[in-house]
Amino acid sequence: MIGRVVEIVQEGLQCHLYRGFLIVKRREEELGRVPLDDCESLILASSDVIITRQLLAELAQRHSTVVVCGSKYEPVGIYTPVVGNQRQAERQQAQVFASKPLQKQIWASLVKGKIKFQELFLRELGKEEEAEKLFYLGEHVQSGDKTNREAQAARLYWQALFGEHFRRDQEQEGANALLNYGYAILRSSVARALAGAGLLLGWGIGHSKKDNPFAFCDDVMEPFRPSVDRLVKELVLENMTQLTPEVKKKISKVLWMDLEIEKEAVPVMNAIQRLVYLILESFLTKKCQISFKDWSWLNKNTILTDTN
Repeated sequence: MIGRVVEIVQEGLQCHLYRGFLIVKRREEELGRVPLDDCESLILASSDVIITRQLLAELAQRHSTVVVCGSKYEPVGIYTPVVGNQRQAERQQAQVFASKPLQKQIWASLVKGKIKFQELFLRELGKEEEAEKLFYLGEHVQSGDKTNREAQAARLYWQALFGEHFRRDQEQEGANALLNYGYAILRSSVARALAGAGLLLGWGIGHSKKDNPFAFCDDVMEPFRPSVDRLVKELVLENMTQLTPEVKKKISKVLWMDLEIEKEAVPVMNAIQRLVYLILESFLTKKCQISFKDWSWLNKNTILTDTN
């Protein structure tokens, strides 16, 4: 059974133990509680969160994971019990010893998801001819993407999105800088989800460079990249191409962009959690459980309007 992941992101909160519950408070006001037996993982993303020793001890007794995030919201430490965490060990072993065919099937599914959302975005922009080509590429992704449909789709997609002279370059300013910032936000969210699920962040499938401690994060975030692209495209159309605090605030809202998954409205940050657990189930059952057939954006409107 996969339990609940509790993430603390607001400032000024305290986490306490009370009669078998994880209690979240602001000063003396209780904001929420979760039964410890249901708590799979506690993620501390707030800079000033306070947690008691008693709560840490009880979480350890239940083999729950506590993830501490740094200033960029990427995990910098994971607290695990001295006594063996059977669930985490089981999951990491399933991940590491997943067969090559299963890894290739998972990677192909992630590539298909990415291309599907690229296709959907181009259709929103009225670029039907290019979208049809992406649809064809997505339909013909093979196990492990051995014919490199992802790269073929990327070339077509970026030129359709920003013009034939656009090149995706992490060192460039303008749209590239905005994309980099949005992808960093996605990467952090994926990293927290993977750590919370007890999976190894650096054990990549499609991205496998030995010097990349977030290789698996880069795999999992692929289907969500076009959600960042939607926001950046709208910002570019508004001539907002400098990475100002205002622009950063707008891009950061990508995690709250609504997807439609099986006729249900799901924010991107929750969709990331859902995908992570589909991947986990794939490792545990030794069968790919991932499908983006019923995934799309909820509507054609992005979320650039200011909200608190």
